[in-house]
Amino acid sequence: IALDNGMDEEFVIQIINNQGQVVFMKSCNTHELNNDFVDVQHLSKGLYYLVVQTRQKMYKGKILISDNH
Repeated sequence: IALDNGMDEEFVIQIINNQGQVVFMKSCNTHELNNDFVDVQHLSKGLYYLVVQTRQKMYKGKILISDNH
């Protein structure tokens, strides 16, 4: 994950499966996580939703986990 907003901001990362269950969650700040990796090897293949939430904004996206993760 690469974050480039120039600020040291706290946020929460969540990965949610297609049943609405949170399968990964991490709270940190941009300084701790900049250019870091989120380990998804424990997740089954399929479509997941990625949510990154700060105090002021929420970013949503989709990620696809394949056999070769």
